[in-house]
Amino acid sequence: MTKYYIDSDNGLDTNAGTSTGAAYKTMNKFTETARTAGDIGICRRGTTATYDDGGGLDFTSDGTYTAPLVLEADFDDDFGDFANSTQTYTPVFGSKTMTASATITGISVGAWVYNSTDGDDPREFSYEVAAVSGTTLTLFLPWKGSTGATKTLKVMPAAPVWGSTTSFAFDLNFLVDNFWILQGIEWRSSTTASIFDCLANLSLLIKDCIAKGVSTTEIFDNGASGSGDLLVAKTRCLTYSSLLINQIGTSWKFKDCLFDGNSSTPNVELSGQYGYVFWEECEFIGHTTADIRGGAQERGATRYLRNCSLNSATQFSALGNKAGGSSILFIEDHDGALGATWQHSGRSVSNTVPFMQSDTSTLRSGGGNVSILITPSIHVGTSEPGRFLIFEYPIYATTSSKTYTVYFKSNATTDWTANPTAAECWLELEAWGHASNNFRKITKSTGALDFTTDALFDQTLAVTVAPAQAGVAYLRLYYGKPKESGKANKFYIDPKVVIS
Repeated sequence: MTKYYIDSDNGLDTNAGTSTGAAYKTMNKFTETARTAGDIGICRRGTTATYDDGGGLDFTSDGTYTAPLVLEADFDDDFGDFANSTQTYTPVFGSKTMTASATITGISVGAWVYNSTDGDDPREFSYEVAAVSGTTLTLFLPWKGSTGATKTLKVMPAAPVWGSTTSFAFDLNFLVDNFWILQGIEWRSSTTASIFDCLANLSLLIKDCIAKGVSTTEIFDNGASGSGDLLVAKTRCLTYSSLLINQIGTSWKFKDCLFDGNSSTPNVELSGQYGYVFWEECEFIGHTTADIRGGAQERGATRYLRNCSLNSATQFSALGNKAGGSSILFIEDHDGALGATWQHSGRSVSNTVPFMQSDTSTLRSGGGNVSILITPSIHVGTSEPGRFLIFEYPIYATTSSKTYTVYFKSNATTDWTANPTAAECWLELEAWGHASNNFRKITKSTGALDFTTDALFDQTLAVTVAPAQAGVAYLRLYYGKPKESGKANKFYIDPKVVIS
């Protein structure tokens, strides 16, 4: 492993690059020269000149799982331009603001800070300053480092900048270039394509970065060949036409990120046709149409939002009531509300009403502290592709005969013309079915629910099974009755299963 240094103000690409006094000038010199797994390129912060060579940035070497290639800002003060804060501060976990002991001096917008009193690792817990006013320091992202009173902050200059949002239509090109880490760098482009072109590459980490485009820019694009194991953490994306074009076989995770449409971006569009995308504790702001918009060509994509904050005037558009729309959006702890869980898909009734969501206003006496509210659409049916899986619980089952009972409640008897039949709503247990042939057998409930005359939380479906072998069984609840014309067909489920 060799460290290389890059200084856009003082370096030369003809230098050896192995010391701060003989630094390269551009990132291109580091990424477009053959490197050994584990090599690190360190860019000086706060420079005047940008780190590009006037064109795109190609990546021509591979790291490994144990020795990735790294291109990062200076986190260790190798260039000797960090400072200690003049005032002390009181950081609070999860807050974007902290209070100083006196009027703030020596820290400006764009600087990065971390808690040096408690020895926080700046690669894990450094944050970009968004505003300074009196004794209040405001960050772009919530603070998750060490907390408490009278902390000295280490102040790092602004992130090194690659590219421009003016007449700079270039990108970062990862073409089967694997195991890279990009950290602490501001990436700018005026491209109408994507800033990060990730084509058939594996294991890319983008962390503590800033991505700035124009209103026609995509931020991330996998292309037709897709990519795998891509993580974007603590990164701020500003101004774009779309955040992510997700294709075959792609796995993306976004953690602690800020997506700012800057009042010019319509939405974050879920336009990928396949793949898996997971947003965790991210914030969406400044989108003119909606924070999240379903794509017109979604085919089998799975999206998760966990404890994300959606702050534009409209949160969702083009999600619900799509014939053939097979992509699914799972939402957990929606808008910071603990336990607020949704499942949205093309089968949902509308953009604002998901097929399935948690509810705490209608509970069964003696049941769980949350119910599942089902609002069916016309896009369900009793066929195997048409039925909707409401839950699947893994349960350790002995060979003893047990009855598994689930309770239901109609929202109102007037919501129904006809009850769901046993073939339209059923409970099933898949348990080991033979003493020596190791295959699981499905046993289904045979009862039916009465929603047309009973609106109490006393309707049940039950299944009784004595497995042939002890082990993990799977309890599932399915629904497949299409929504009746002119009827809501809403009902509640107590997810606390009664086992007797």
